[in-house]
Amino acid sequence: MNRNATVKLIRRALASPEALVHLDGGPVSIVGLEQAAAGKASFFWIDRAPVFDKVTVLHALYQGCRLPATFGFNWDALIDSLSSLPAAPAYILAFNDLAILQARDPASLTAFVQVLDAVRDRLAGRRQSFVVVYGGRALTA
Repeated sequence: MNRNATVKLIRRALASPEALVHLDGGPVSIVGLEQAAAGKASFFWIDRAPVFDKVTVLHALYQGCRLPATFGFNWDALIDSLSSLPAAPAYILAFNDLAILQARDPASLTAFVQVLDAVRDRLAGRRQSFVVVYGGRALTA
């Protein structure tokens, strides 16, 4: 995917009313996303290894977002930590794929999406955009 297409994906994701956006424009490079987000948003690549349950999601976010050592490794702590990231006009968290999480632990995926919605609502009150983007297969309803 070329740079212009990647920039369009970033803009579309940030403008989306959803906190979780599938990047369906073909294969997307995490490095390309990061470069396209430069100057527009703080970018965090989350799943350098597959996430497949609550523990691996929380650990990936802890590492990818460089959360504090006091992070409590639970959904409430995640809401608080993601809502307290260093000031930026927008935040983009990128996952390569969430289909494994949906297949192995759908309850954790549902809880994670609820967390994302809560964080997005908190940051919207401060006029900050927040979105999590993912590639791979689209999640099913």
